[in-house]
Amino acid sequence: MNQTRDNPLITIVIATLNSADVLRRSIESVAAQSYRNVELLVVDGGSVDGTLDVIRDMSDIVSTAISEPDEGIYDAWNKGLRLAHGDWICFLGADDLLLEDAFENYIRFIRDHPDPPLLFISSLAELVPESGKTRVVGNAWSWPAFSRKMDIVHVGALHHRDLFTQYGVFDTRYRICGDYDLLLRARNALPAAFIPQVTVRLAAGGVSRRDVGVFLETYRAKVESGGRLKVAARVERFLAHLKWRVRRVREGVS
Repeated sequence: MNQTRDNPLITIVIATLNSADVLRRSIESVAAQSYRNVELLVVDGGSVDGTLDVIRDMSDIVSTAISEPDEGIYDAWNKGLRLAHGDWICFLGADDLLLEDAFENYIRFIRDHPDPPLLFISSLAELVPESGKTRVVGNAWSWPAFSRKMDIVHVGALHHRDLFTQYGVFDTRYRICGDYDLLLRARNALPAAFIPQVTVRLAAGGVSRRDVGVFLETYRAKVESGGRLKVAARVERFLAHLKWRVRRVREGVS
């Protein structure tokens, strides 16, 4: 495996559970990458719907696959971390799609910005709703903004393996905000960067947009990581929840 500075190995981890109807396209988007030094790990939570058949059918693309019960997506991602060989690690949902030049763009940026060594690089994403207009989301890394809310795109981002050595793995107590908690731990010392290019397409309507529990988890992550004082985090929780309620009323959702 070539893990030189100019041609590092990228590990993609896809967590699945009963995702047979969408997984094939996600795997195909990995196979279509113009950057070829990649390995794909599929961590399945014990699917019963045909997901394992898809994985077997695509075994020429999938480097490693496991299927066993887990405690949620962050437990699955931690299992992927233990199996990963790459210098850089990318996490995808089973219904997320990488653009063909996603990793080529990332690696070009890494080659052009060797110092200081980066631990995290994010990008833009296309958010694709079931109906309505596709929109581009994602912001450049800024600690003051990130300490207030998760405003960067985590799916499809690159994490250097040293990030997990220094700050630990995903906390499986979280169901929704484990990625936010991980990146908060480094606070303003995180060597992070941003490429202003779309690298991934995301299906709108994920759990973080539907589940009111996201606000409590976000508050807990801010406070437990030391990223925000309790008073500030409490106010931000209230305002975010209020905005979410207003949006749902406008969308006609109870």
